[in-house]
Amino acid sequence: GYLPSIGAYASGMSFDLKNQDGNAIEKWTWFRNEIFIQSTFRDRFAIGGGLSYDYYKSINVVDNVGKSQHFINPYVFIRADTQDDKYFPVRGFYFNAEGKMIDIFKPDSQKPLQIKMRMSFAVPVNSWLTYQVEPFGGISLGEVNYFYQYGLGEIFEQNLNNFFRFNGYYLGENRNDNVVGVNNYFQFKWNKNYFIIPQISFADVFEDFKKADFLK
Repeated sequence: GYLPSIGAYASGMSFDLKNQDGNAIEKWTWFRNEIFIQSTFRDRFAIGGGLSYDYYKSINVVDNVGKSQHFINPYVFIRADTQDDKYFPVRGFYFNAEGKMIDIFKPDSQKPLQIKMRMSFAVPVNSWLTYQVEPFGGISLGEVNYFYQYGLGEIFEQNLNNFFRFNGYYLGENRNDNVVGVNNYFQFKWNKNYFIIPQISFADVFEDFKKADFLK
């Protein structure tokens, strides 16, 4: 409720990163454990912060050479959700923003900071058509570890680190330190439980945010 609550979160998964030909080039294993404090308002808004522990293991498919790393990262977040349906919303908005400092206990004095955001607005056009726009972006301040680069690709709903869903790319095909983009959905409801959803998306993945490459 309005008073702070203490929570814990744990997840783990394995997945492949692919090149532009659709061939797997890396196999990732990723585990995340978090402890956090948050306050919620009206059951639709949440603000808080916590500490996360990440474990990554990467195996190169070509030479079968692997590497693994551990990270402890403090973070803050703000989230909101007024959508009337999780999967096929007709109205409402979703907002999720997070700021994170990477590997706080690393001896190096420079600690990279990452800020990422994803929003979604659903607007009904009539009884059978809904327009949904989903802006997203992420920036990196400082030198970012390979495992925390932003990436596009595939269609997924999981909280998959710094990957954003983006139809038309294989997962991991396009990655860099910064990303900005938008997904547009036209949701046609032709039966109670059936939908047809054309999509058009734009994005730019770039290395140096200070140069404003995305404006090009």
